[in-house]
This record gives sequence, C-alpha cells and structure tokens, in this order.
Amino acid sequence: MKLELYTPHKNQIKIHESTAMYRVVVAGRRFGKSALALNEALARAIQVKEQVIWIILPQLKQAKEIYWKDPKLTKYYMPYVASGVLEMNRSDLYLRCKKTNSWSSLKGSDNYDSLRGAGLNLIIWDEIADVKEEAFDVIEPSLADSPNHRVLYVGTPKGLNWFHDFALRGDHKNVIPDFGKPIQPDADWQTWHFSSYDNAAWSAESRERISFVKYIDSKKIEAEEKGRLAFWMQEWMASFEESAGRFFPVWAYSTHVYPDKIIPQEQFEVFESMDWGRTAPFAWYLHIRVPVNYEGQKFNRIYTIAEIYGSGKSPFEWAKEIVEMRKKYQIESDRVKFIAIDPSMSDPLVDGSASIKDQFNNAFEQLI
Repeated sequence: MKLELYTPHKNQIKIHESTAMYRVVVAGRRFGKSALALNEALARAIQVKEQVIWIILPQLKQAKEIYWKDPKLTKYYMPYVASGVLEMNRSDLYLRCKKTNSWSSLKGSDNYDSLRGAGLNLIIWDEIADVKEEAFDVIEPSLADSPNHRVLYVGTPKGLNWFHDFALRGDHKNVIPDFGKPIQPDADWQTWHFSSYDNAAWSAESRERISFVKYIDSKKIEAEEKGRLAFWMQEWMASFEESAGRFFPVWAYSTHVYPDKIIPQEQFEVFESMDWGRTAPFAWYLHIRVPVNYEGQKFNRIYTIAEIYGSGKSPFEWAKEIVEMRKKYQIESDRVKFIAIDPSMSDPLVDGSASIKDQFNNAFEQLI
C-alpha cells in the first residue's frame, strides 16, 4: 500500500505550528478542517508517549462516517495500520500507536455523559458549532491533570453561539466581530479565520483550484438570487452572521438579547415557532409570553429563550432535538400552547408522502 503523506497547505501549517494551548479555527466549507484535525491527532500520537487524544464530533455516527469511512481521510492512517505502526480497533473507534502507546479515539457529543472520567492530553472538537453545549462542561475537566494539554476547536460558524464566544477569546487581531459581546482575548488562546477560498491545497492555475473557485462563485450567485446571501457568507466565507437563517434579518445581538437569564415559570404561556428546511436552514424557537404592566398599561412581552438551527436532518431528527431542548428548560411538552409554522409545511409533498407538519406530529407522538 502506497503511503500518502499529509502535506498541509500554507494556511493549515500556521495552525499546526502554533504553541497556543487553545486554538480556534473558524473556516469555511472544504477548507480542509477534518484533514487538519485528524493529522494533528496522528502527529501527537506517533511522536509523544502515553497520550490520550479524543476527536469529538456532534454525533458518534457522524464521526464514523467522516473519519472511519471517508477515503479522503482514511488514506492518511490506513498505511500506518497496514505496516503495523498503528493498531486499529473498529468497534471501539481508536487508533493506538504501538511504539508510543498513545491513543486517538473518535467520540460523539450526543451522549456526553458517557464520556466522563477519562484523563486527556488533547481534545479536538470538530464541527464545533453543532456540538451540544453541555458537552464542554462535562468533558474538558478531563484535561486538568495534564499540564501540557491542548485543545483545538474547528468549525464553520452557525449564528452567534458558543463557537463565536471561543473565537473571540483567541482573537488578538480583531478579525472577528464581537456584536456587542463583552469577551476579551485571552493570552492562552489563538484564533484563525479562513474562508473556503483559503484552501491552498492546489496551485492557482490548476484545474482543481479553478473548478473549486467556480463552484463557490456559482453558489454565491444562487444565494443572491434567493435572498440568502447571509447564509452563503456563513458557510463559505466563515462569517459570523447575525441574520443567517433567522426569521428577522434585522435581529442584532447587542439590542435583542436580554442580559439576564429568563426562567420559564409555570404561569408563563409557552409557544414555539418553526421554519422548515432540509437543504436550506431549519429553524426552531422556544418562546414565553410574559404579561407586563408598565405605567398602568398592560401588554405582553415575548421572550425567545432557545433556538435550534441547521440543515440536513429529517423531521424526526429535529423533533428529537426539540424534545431534548424542552427538557433542558424543564418544560413538559403539554405546556406548549401551539407551534407557529410556515403554511407550506401543511402541504402534501410532491412524491405523495405526508406533509412536513404531519411528519413532525408523528415524530412528537413517538417521542413524547
């Protein structure tokens, strides 16, 4: 078997060479994020003794599909397995370097409670914007007894969630807009920002490079025609967008985020809103209605306390996440007064299958 060595392009090299304890890579689609993450793990496992390394993705199934089956990534470690340098365990999802006795394992944040207790030297969070937020608090204390531990956060933006917070902590050159968040750079952190165009794996005149750029440019034209330029900016330019996929493009963090945590008390009416999308972004929001008396005038104030946002999942998969989010806020499903939806979700699909609305209803009946 021919060994195909990893040759990082010039922008990946900058990340590998950094000595920062916490590194944050904000990059567009097809920049080479997963190849960077995998080879960061392999390099440490092969060169340093007695290391425990985890690559964590939002879902364990996703980790298997990307790192265990995709030939674009397996080509980097299968020759080492064939030559006996690495031991591969397909059931437990790890690679062990026999010479150093260092372990690189694949994990999913979808069952983060099962990941407690292990002592770790390096954590690599891939697709960080989709990782369950609770997973950070559960897993990262495992680094405490490793004085030379490192953390690598890799992903493409998705709104202004925790990934945006991490990026600001390493942003010493003010390239990441803060949108009013009071987060200051930390000396132990370093952030890089790269668009998809910054994938420098090919020479500028190569057929691959020309085709790659042409494809991204065509997606921009499509986005402009559909009024979804903010989403294109997020996915390909790795831009933190306040309005990408949101109902209200005028939404802004600095003016629409309440500084104190809202507790959905029993007397508050709870309702939800949903905008369907499988390839286009899907969005779901949890709201509470709070009666307010201001200078003798009574009115209702609506607070949005939770959001789920993304693409590529079925109604059942999204319904499962919605039920979990309700549990997080200790809201029983029967407290939800109604769900506001786009009217088109009630229409039967062109292939004759049930409408999106009916698919969600069926999913909720199974899950609740």
